[in-house]
Amino acid sequence: RQRQNAERLLGSTDDKLKRLAGRTLEARQQETVGQIRNYMDGARSALKEGDVLRANTLAVKAHLLSEDLVKH
Repeated sequence: RQRQNAERLLGSTDDKLKRLAGRTLEARQQETVGQIRNYMDGARSALKEGDVLRANTLAVKAHLLSEDLVKH
């Protein structure tokens, strides 16, 4: 179940980043996007390694950052 949750969060976060793609972002926002991508990459790697707990944690962090970014 945690694997599904991590995958769902990654998908949702990916959608948010796609929505931001057309916008001009400030330097700080661009840094946040980079951080989100790092978390997402880490989560995907963790899923491949079978570390579902770490994948979930990283996916949640990426998702929360993306939610915050989309609001502003």
